[in-house]
Amino acid sequence: AHNISLTSLTMGATYHFRVAAQNAGGIGWTTIAGTFTTSSSPQPPVLTVYDANPSTFTSTGATLIGKLNSFDGSDAPTVTVYYGLIDQNQSDSGWDGSATVGTVQAGADFSKAVSGLQQGKRYYYRAKAANAAGSSISATSGIFATLGAPTVETAVAADVTPTSATINAKLVEVGGVTLTYPGKIQPGLFSTNELGIHFDASAIQGIANNGNINSWPDISGNGRHMSNSPTDPKLITAEPTVNNQPVVNFHSQSARMWTSYNFRDGSEVTKWRNEGYTAIAVARYTGARNGESERLISSNGGNYIFGFYGQKTNTHHFDGWMDRGGSDPSIDGGSSEGYDTDWHLMSVVHEGKYDNLDPRAWTYDLGK
Repeated sequence: AHNISLTSLTMGATYHFRVAAQNAGGIGWTTIAGTFTTSSSPQPPVLTVYDANPSTFTSTGATLIGKLNSFDGSDAPTVTVYYGLIDQNQSDSGWDGSATVGTVQAGADFSKAVSGLQQGKRYYYRAKAANAAGSSISATSGIFATLGAPTVETAVAADVTPTSATINAKLVEVGGVTLTYPGKIQPGLFSTNELGIHFDASAIQGIANNGNINSWPDISGNGRHMSNSPTDPKLITAEPTVNNQPVVNFHSQSARMWTSYNFRDGSEVTKWRNEGYTAIAVARYTGARNGESERLISSNGGNYIFGFYGQKTNTHHFDGWMDRGGSDPSIDGGSSEGYDTDWHLMSVVHEGKYDNLDPRAWTYDLGK
């Protein structure tokens, strides 16, 4: 797959494009044109940081790395990294230090070496990007560790003679800190596959608890933000049932959001069907069994249903039933599906037509 960043486009405009490839045999064009629609209002820049490479760790610092995924407007954002012993989340205050990277172009990686830190400590860091369209801080933090001095214990010398002796010493501790890298889904994680969309509630900034969300930024780097909604859903900044993480509450039937990117459009649907895809979501019902607990994740048009349908969990319909839900579809046949308000981590792996002309799909519900 190949990607290219476009700049100086008109806001709220629909663009059409085709792709050409050329070699010694001539030029070939895509038979179907693709389309995309730009946001009607400028969106703040979107950026990501990665965990620092251990090869850059020193006793007093490391090289911090990240990527500017996208930005609106013509002025490239200025990027600043913030680091400290405590993750200050999406705030630019309270950190132990900061360093300016400078202006960064869309799609470009950036790095910044920092020093003067404490030895043998684990540090967190995030990055902030700002231009005329606004500012944002990376939704997730990166981590690194500084190297610590080793600890050595000595004992009484042995085998002492007038001209020699054996000095006894034991290396008690190599110094430093144990660093565990958490799993993350973020741009750059899939080196050979495109990350189509990525929506994380922690990327929503500037909204108080229970405040209205009028735009949910896509942090995949593709700018496929969800900025369409009849009624704004609400942000819960610290949901106690999911480790006090931020979540989006679609509190009514009209509180829906969708992106202007059309996965089912011409060349796009051909791409996803041919190459296959993996979809992952963490979600749950909150309404009563006989209330509005219906489709939770679905296409805006068409008949793509992911995970939740008809007050049932683990139901998947991709223009045809893949899984009707229930605790064991082979036994209940979809006739006595359960209902609950627990959190579910659901995923679907859909093989592409390049692998199988009659592609299969596997659905997983990884617990409550």
